[in-house]
Amino acid sequence: MLEPITLEGNYVRLEPLSMRHLDDLCEVGLNPALWRMAGRAMTKREDIQAYIEEAFLPETAGVALPFATIDKASGKAVGSTRFGNVALAHKRMEIGWTWIGKPYQRTRINTEAKLLMLTHGFETLGMNRMELKANAKNDQSRRAMERLGAKYEGVLRRHTILPNGTVRDTVYYSIVRDEWAAVKAGLEAALQHEYEVETVADDDDNDEKITVHRADSRHLELLLPLFDGYRQFYEQPSNLEAEEAFLRERILKQESVIFVALVGNKGAGFTQLYPSFSSVTMQRQWILNDLFVEPEFRKLGVADAIMQTAEEFSYADNAKGLVLSTAVDNLPAQTLYEKRGWKRDTAFYTYEKYFVQS
Repeated sequence: MLEPITLEGNYVRLEPLSMRHLDDLCEVGLNPALWRMAGRAMTKREDIQAYIEEAFLPETAGVALPFATIDKASGKAVGSTRFGNVALAHKRMEIGWTWIGKPYQRTRINTEAKLLMLTHGFETLGMNRMELKANAKNDQSRRAMERLGAKYEGVLRRHTILPNGTVRDTVYYSIVRDEWAAVKAGLEAALQHEYEVETVADDDDNDEKITVHRADSRHLELLLPLFDGYRQFYEQPSNLEAEEAFLRERILKQESVIFVALVGNKGAGFTQLYPSFSSVTMQRQWILNDLFVEPEFRKLGVADAIMQTAEEFSYADNAKGLVLSTAVDNLPAQTLYEKRGWKRDTAFYTYEKYFVQS
């Protein structure tokens, strides 16, 4: 029987799920899009409360251990995950029932949580096999399992009746003991480079480091003056209140991905990526819409670090690639892009049409 335990990393703490997490989970969990593949509606506080209560049942039977996923930076619960289908006699168990609030997806949260759970399973509990499963139609979950290094095992057809009555096919993945060392190394590397890079500035007189972070609401104070400076560069009037509302909405709705660069603890630059799709390849691609570096931090490698992070993010997302537009006379920007291996399009013209709103 599994004993309750807290697993803690640099960014995430997994602690036994309880009703004290209800308020936090309601803040991030009452989003129907999170639950579409689970076949259940989670639209009110009572739904999250029932979810927590249900999680206690297999825990009491000794075949599961549910966790609240705590973002250490804010101290708030931002999702949940669990060990389940535990068969200690056969040295196997499952990692699953995982969900994370939209603002925290595609950050280090899930990567480190999986590292903590797999490490506990293989190195503390001595498991031979760790299983993961998903709705066969849930491409996002399947890609995430494959990025972990889990091996595809097959589909169990007509496997599970979901709460809404839908019958789903279930796809299974696993990691076995012989594969754990390689999987662990991959996860540890991902934590170092996944959406954040760190490099020493090129200026020999400046020993402060450049770090690039995926922005969430906690970064707005640093991001806002950069965004305001960017808009003023394009001769737009400063409007901090409207700009903050614009950025907050992009972050909370996950309509864009924003990376903010720091030199030491000072905001130095940012970029904003918007999702698009290629109908030809039927893949996502990202539009690098904004790239701005404060004048005092230029020629230190800030723009290069931001671009590197954007490229790594797009690659990890299995995207077709990144696209951007720049002014024909912006030679410094063109030099940066070409140095990083970007190719200038000479085959297609870009057309634009703007509307004047009455």
